[in-house]
Amino acid sequence: MRFVVEKIKQYQFFIFIALVLLVSTLVWWHYFGTHGKILGDAKQYQELSLNLLRNHSFSLDGELSMMREPAYPVFLAVNYYLFGVNPTIIRVEQVVLYYLIILMAYFLASKIFNIFIARFTALILSVYPVYIISTNLLYSEILATFFAMVLVLFFYLAQKTDKISFYAAAGLTLGLLILTKGAFIIFAPLCLLLILINRGITKNALKIALIFSACLILVTVPWVARNYSYFGEPSFASRGGVLLYQRAIRVDYDRSQVTKYLITSFGGEYFVRRFVDVEYDYERDGKGVYAGREERDRIYRMLGTENYDKVDGAMRKDAIKIVKEHPVSYFLWGLVELNNLNSPMIYYDRHFGIFHDDIYGHEILKSSTIILLRFGWYLFLALVVLGGYNIIKTKYRQAYILLLAVIAANSVSFFLDGVPRFLMPVFPIYIVLALCGLICFTNAHFYRNKAGNNLIASG
Repeated sequence: MRFVVEKIKQYQFFIFIALVLLVSTLVWWHYFGTHGKILGDAKQYQELSLNLLRNHSFSLDGELSMMREPAYPVFLAVNYYLFGVNPTIIRVEQVVLYYLIILMAYFLASKIFNIFIARFTALILSVYPVYIISTNLLYSEILATFFAMVLVLFFYLAQKTDKISFYAAAGLTLGLLILTKGAFIIFAPLCLLLILINRGITKNALKIALIFSACLILVTVPWVARNYSYFGEPSFASRGGVLLYQRAIRVDYDRSQVTKYLITSFGGEYFVRRFVDVEYDYERDGKGVYAGREERDRIYRMLGTENYDKVDGAMRKDAIKIVKEHPVSYFLWGLVELNNLNSPMIYYDRHFGIFHDDIYGHEILKSSTIILLRFGWYLFLALVVLGGYNIIKTKYRQAYILLLAVIAANSVSFFLDGVPRFLMPVFPIYIVLALCGLICFTNAHFYRNKAGNNLIASG
């Protein structure tokens, strides 16, 4: 009994976080859960997983597909094989995965910074609604966040211990992350660059980079080869063409469209609908969704097929042509998308659409609410930047992987689309950096470690 009591005391904080997460999960699931329904993109993941389970085929609508990356459908299929087709099991497992994400964020924060930042990071994540609500959805965000945090953890340990095995594990984990969210291929060159920055261009550094790359290739190439064999596309998924086209087509927006888009990006859709154009719809008019559908239908007719994978490839070619013709405009739009990406991450179907259907009355109250929300979020981002600056200023190279993760996520949206949930795989790092920035700003000298540095752990 005494042994049990001692263990409880030793791990009491982690038990406390688990209990907070459990209560938060029950609350957020009750108010925002799907209540057993499979909605939106989850229908595709469900169909893919069931076809894998029953027909041993990665297919949609009876045809082989590369519409989605394979990791999450495989995750579902394995669970369905072991426990039966029960989405509730998946939801519970995603809560467990999220708890592991919190623990990894805690470990990284405690090792790189201090216990204060670690505990506040864990506490914030244990009640943060966006993640907790996502555990109730059959979406790939939680699995992607798990792999992203494992990658950062392995890379940190590799830099700290200089063990090649950790670099190999990081390469394997990055492969799994890419097979969950293909856009994170951007991590690969950044990780290789970081290896060379930290170690210099030496024989040993090149050896490590080669091992890291080999492990990454080992995981990803079979899937890419499969897609090239069946579809002639060496890609991870066939959604990039549509997204790239919807992004590229914005360079042709007239001044009125650009104005509305910018107001929405920086202030929210409410200000456009209330004071400029009551019929404006950001999803329809701003993001190029309808233009993308029209182009898709045109290619359907031209190719004489409704195969989504082939159409996506054709749309990618059209998008690249537009980008080559308007490179400067495309770059400038990328800056706007970075702002979109770093908009308030709140649980709302249309993250720019607060008061979308309630635009009349209480204008001052509604406007003030949006402005305060935006201001608070920009303040949070300023703290993230300050925390990152502190890492660079102190030249704490073992922590550079945190900055790399943030850069990778932002790079994806710079070239594609800025949707806040795209930040989810690296958002725990945002919280860690923001808390670091907060301490820097308040000059909290009483959080000094033994080495006398007021933030960076001595390692």
